[in-house]
Amino acid sequence: MDKISLVGLTLGISAIVVGQDDPLTPVRYSRFLHDAIVPSTLTVIEGAGHDAPSTHADQVAAALRGLLATVASS
Repeated sequence: MDKISLVGLTLGISAIVVGQDDPLTPVRYSRFLHDAIVPSTLTVIEGAGHDAPSTHADQVAAALRGLLATVASS
């Protein structure tokens, strides 16, 4: 079984965060994951690359806070 086929096994709320300029995991892959994982959120950070958690920590943290708020209210 390849890794892509495992996506459907993910259960629960997921936050997908990607840098708009990430050459290693392009936005199209994150959109694929977002479409395959229900429920999920997708945050695309403009001006960020693969190191978005380091260079855009506030935006990544905001996306994760949103996920935690959703989990807490469900």
